[in-house]
Amino acid sequence: MITPEMEEKIKDKYYYDGFDLIKNSTGHAAGTDNGKGYKQITVMGRKIYVHRVVFFLYHGHWPADQIDHINRDNTDNRIENLRECSRPENHRNRANTRGRSLPRNVWLDKSTGKFIVGVTMFYKRIRIGTFASLEAAELAAKEAREKYYGEYA
Repeated sequence: MITPEMEEKIKDKYYYDGFDLIKNSTGHAAGTDNGKGYKQITVMGRKIYVHRVVFFLYHGHWPADQIDHINRDNTDNRIENLRECSRPENHRNRANTRGRSLPRNVWLDKSTGKFIVGVTMFYKRIRIGTFASLEAAELAAKEAREKYYGEYA
């Protein structure tokens, strides 16, 4: 939990310049890479993601749940690229799984050689259909994401 003392230290040591979090003492971008693609700072012994600090400094409050990087670039901490969201909403806007050759929401049924399309809503899989071609499956997946995920597609 972020304490009021931590908030004061953040306000004293950092500012948001419209593009990134800047450290007052150096005038340079603040934060170090945590090894997972996110930048973080340490305040009073606690590590805090830079995108959460930017959100706090801009809006004056901490996000209730999670912050989504709209363009999926975890290093892009411009306020217009950040939005408050729930965990399921954040997961809907994730990039394709690493090392996966098929588009999001598309699986290959190895027994039939056809492509299966499905989306997950509220922890339940919704099967959209089975398609003979990858192009048709990819189009169906895109339409399903737009229908079920809305702005998080």
